[in-house]
This record gives sequence, C-alpha cells and structure tokens, in this order.
Amino acid sequence: MPDIPVLLTPRLLLSGFTVADADRIAEFAGDFGVAEMLVNTPHPYPDGMAQAWVDTHEEHWNRGNALYLAVRDRADGRMLGCVELHDMQPGHRAELGYWMAQPYWGRGYATEAARALVIFAFQHLGLYRLDATAFARNAPSICILERLGFQSEGLRPGYTRSIAGLEDVLLYGLLREDFLRMLALAAPDTAQGG
Repeated sequence: MPDIPVLLTPRLLLSGFTVADADRIAEFAGDFGVAEMLVNTPHPYPDGMAQAWVDTHEEHWNRGNALYLAVRDRADGRMLGCVELHDMQPGHRAELGYWMAQPYWGRGYATEAARALVIFAFQHLGLYRLDATAFARNAPSICILERLGFQSEGLRPGYTRSIAGLEDVLLYGLLREDFLRMLALAAPDTAQGG
C-alpha cells in the first residue's frame, strides 16, 4: 500500500497519527463523555494504550485492514479527533467510525471529516459499500450518518457493552452509487452560462 493518505477539507487536515499525538489521544479518549460512546474504550484510559494503538496503524493500512486518520484543525494542526475505516475488505466494504474530543462537539467537524473519508473510500479505494453503527442513544452520531446518506438497516438490542452498560446498536449502510448520486445532486449546476 502507498503511504497513509492525507485528506484536506475546507477546515480540516486528515492525516496519520504520530507519536506526538499519543498524549492528546489519551486525554480525549480518557474523557468519560467520549469513552462512553465508544466500544472497547476503557475508562480510565490506561497509560501507554494510545501509543500502542498508534503503533498498529501503519501495519493495518499496509495489510488493507484499516485506515485511522487524525482529524486536525487545518489552520493550526491541533488534533480534534479521529475518523477511520476498519474491517476493510479491499474492493468491497469497510466500516466507518469517528470520534471528536468534547470541546469540538457540535461544530460540524465530525460530519466534515467523515464526508471526506467516505469520498476517499468510494472514489480512491474503490469500495462498494460502507457500514456504520451508532448507539441508539447517540443522537448526534445518528444525525451525522443520516446527513451523509447512510440508510438505517436495523437495530440490535443489547448488542454490545460500553463503559455505561449494555447498548442497543443501530446499523447503517451506504452504497457507493447512492452516495455519488447524492453528491451530484448537491453540486451546483455549472452547465448554465452566466
């Protein structure tokens, strides 16, 4: 595989995590409000866990298993969160995931980052389908998925456990053709002369 990609949006830079990000990851993931919305994220967050996680990223990307990108403010480079594709099956599908540190909630960063990664997945990785899940009580995450065109595909009651307890999980899916059609409909009409 080529190097971990760098993606740009109007406000964000999405790039691979570095050793220097480990402290911020630990700080953000150690926040109960963030950790309670994630699967497999312990609280309190153990020392060394962030660095161990970052150390796996290049190998996952090289094997075609996953792509983890730090979401950074494009103006100053500070890390705001994470967007990822995991459970990748090259040429077929992957699962989209994302999280933002609490100070950056409600600003549209997760939607902007996720949209950029969805475009990359369909247009550059050639994936046919993306899946995503959200805890049924996580209304902001559900809104992000629906804004991106993901369709609800079901509910799994008590499907997983978070640090808050058993969680009902909503399943979502998005096909490449549906997303590209949505993008085309949202694009300004440039066929008309002025």
